[in-house]
Amino acid sequence: INAESWGRTANRSKMHMAISLRQTFRTTLCSLRSSWRPFHSHRHRYALTNANAPSTFVSKHFRLDERDIQNYLKRKGLVYRMNENGPVIRDCPVCPRPTHQKVENLWKLYVNKDSGAWICFRCQNTGSWFDLKAKLGDIQESTPLLNSSASKPAPALPQDLAVNMMKRLHSGQYPAALAWLTGKGLADRHLSQKTLETYHVGCGDYRFMDDSGSWVSTPCVSFPMYMVEQVSAQPASKSKTSPPAVSVPVSDSSSMSLVRMKLRGVGPEMKHHQRMEPSGGGWGLFGLHTVPADAKEIVITEGEFDAMAVYQATGYPTVSLPNGASSLPVQVLPWLERFDTIYLWMDEDLPGQEGAKKFAHKLGEHRVRIVRTREQDADGPKDANDALRLNRDLTQYLKRAKSIPQQQLLTFADLRSEIQHEIINSKQAAGVPSATLPSLTKLLKGHRKGELTILTGPTGSGKTTLLSQLSLDYLQQGVPTLWGSFEIKNTRLAKKMLYQFAGKELTSPQEFEFWADKFEALPQMLFMKAFGSTDVDKVLDAMDYAVYAEDVEHILLDNLQFMTSGQGKGIEKFDVYDTAMEKIRHFATSRNVHITLVIHPRKVDDNMDLNISSVFGTAKATQEADNVIILQNKQHLRFLDIKKNRFDGDVGRIVMTLDKKLQKYVELSTDDVNAYESGFKTLEDILEAKRAISNSNMKTTVNNGSAPVKAATVTPSIGDRSSRPDDSSKHSVQASVQSQEEPVYVPVPLEMRAMDVRTPSSMGVSQTRTFQNRQQQQHPQQQQQQQ
Repeated sequence: INAESWGRTANRSKMHMAISLRQTFRTTLCSLRSSWRPFHSHRHRYALTNANAPSTFVSKHFRLDERDIQNYLKRKGLVYRMNENGPVIRDCPVCPRPTHQKVENLWKLYVNKDSGAWICFRCQNTGSWFDLKAKLGDIQESTPLLNSSASKPAPALPQDLAVNMMKRLHSGQYPAALAWLTGKGLADRHLSQKTLETYHVGCGDYRFMDDSGSWVSTPCVSFPMYMVEQVSAQPASKSKTSPPAVSVPVSDSSSMSLVRMKLRGVGPEMKHHQRMEPSGGGWGLFGLHTVPADAKEIVITEGEFDAMAVYQATGYPTVSLPNGASSLPVQVLPWLERFDTIYLWMDEDLPGQEGAKKFAHKLGEHRVRIVRTREQDADGPKDANDALRLNRDLTQYLKRAKSIPQQQLLTFADLRSEIQHEIINSKQAAGVPSATLPSLTKLLKGHRKGELTILTGPTGSGKTTLLSQLSLDYLQQGVPTLWGSFEIKNTRLAKKMLYQFAGKELTSPQEFEFWADKFEALPQMLFMKAFGSTDVDKVLDAMDYAVYAEDVEHILLDNLQFMTSGQGKGIEKFDVYDTAMEKIRHFATSRNVHITLVIHPRKVDDNMDLNISSVFGTAKATQEADNVIILQNKQHLRFLDIKKNRFDGDVGRIVMTLDKKLQKYVELSTDDVNAYESGFKTLEDILEAKRAISNSNMKTTVNNGSAPVKAATVTPSIGDRSSRPDDSSKHSVQASVQSQEEPVYVPVPLEMRAMDVRTPSSMGVSQTRTFQNRQQQQHPQQQQQQQ
């Protein structure tokens, strides 16, 4: 408003009105500026606080759901507009200087709608989608158990170690190892000496601990892993229409360095003697030094023998994953950016094919081809090395490789190979078995990815102890795990888990260091840095990061009430629960991970058993879940009731008790329950007998030369398909479990599954009478509800 020019053509009253209006406008503008500056100064401090957030590499071929990007921006209150390449944000939340709402300072942050990569052309900050979340405080580095890898940096390996060990292998010092690698027998590897020399495969003696606690020297084949030591990033693009994904490293063979060695005992009978050297070292790729600098195609296999077999038979540049089918470390992704086509040759089993799909999404599905050896022949070779030993044409397998279907609608032909694979590998499709609770495996059939399990039970019944035991059980079988404990601090939870792993309390620093080192050799166990009430979306952000960066396959959330406390009043809290359940269910399915969620029950009479309607909240929780498990607390006994099993419908009850010495739950047989109820035996007598049987079976398994479950606590299998048990080790696990007393589990017939009743055969005599009396004393309305 220009009051002077207006006053020349208007009367004096109008001019005074204009001057008053201008003064009012200036006063309002000053108040707006005063309220705006504190906001900008707060955001300025926030940006500086998160400026050192860890950078997470994301491939430019990686694809996100555009709706997830927009939903996140809305949740953070960021104003944006869409162009042909993605959102353009008005105010950059990471700029160190305030914008003062000047036009030249706004709309400078561009986000790619496909990969989520972003760049601000004002402050020049750039990064991946996970980097943006980290700078906004929604992603924090998860805490590894004991956090000793961060406190104790891994020692560097001598760069000539791999070549020296290779010379030992070919100098005749290890004739048995060389014969196993180059022999043509059924158990040999059929590799040439030239291939072994090309990949720097060597041999040496390393110490491993046997079941008695003694160190034994074992000849081991060594597989060196190399990675780029120094990289130079490509300059960032200055185009505002297409922001860059992430800077890509450029390297040559002179920048390669030896970062780690994988050791494996010679021969199939010594396969359980495996480990990485040094412990806690960096990640690399076996065979990376053999790839030409101008190569545009590469083959990635699950194991080292497979990589050498493909290279020997086809001449294709081939590398192998450091951890088999369990993970593809983010640290190796920058080196893979330059390839136009990547062939993923994984094992023909369920973990291998699931890993292929997961890694294809990480690398970019449009440039990945999946190699199958049993698609046209159900009796074909399991992997590339088997194909070499069977004299198959490995080049034809590469030519028949297919990409993952991208269309929204699939035909039966698109699903045929996957269905055939699940039918042939029915035991693997059932999931990972539980070695410590075999009856749980008999009912649920296994621990499967993509499912949601709900666990409920009274306060103090031991839900956290049970989940700690099961998560450790699956972890020892190669399932990377993420814990979200919102009720118990991570220190106490990690302490409980370490006691369960050791089977006793640790009373001295020497014992702690010994068992802590053994635990660190297991697959990744992570903990969220969250406690008490936490926004569900922030929890999902942390879960999403863990799945991408650490290849987590099992997530435990304990519990829903603590996580959502204070986020709704009155009836609104049920809406909060339903929204959280919907998001958690969608995450488990879309990310193909197993989520175990603890939900406290409603308040009921202490003498009443909990049923599926006792789960707190609306019916949506149990409807969304694939499995519903209830832990019943009955003085010294615990009953594990399987109330829902979407996989095959089997439900029933398992009788257990807590072994305080082992810090674990132990299943009880019918004879055990009857002996305890009649007073013939105490629980300590029963537990002592079971410990003796368990130790005897463990020694028998070790003497037979196969790998027991406990062997993973000393020298866990990693990589080369050893991150999960092979067929022989699975049979030994099942044999050792079945040789124990048969525990009580009661499958409920189909016509009784809708009723919350238990058969008397699952309990002792006195428990049966108590159950019958309780049924007679129940209120008529409760009886009608159960019917």
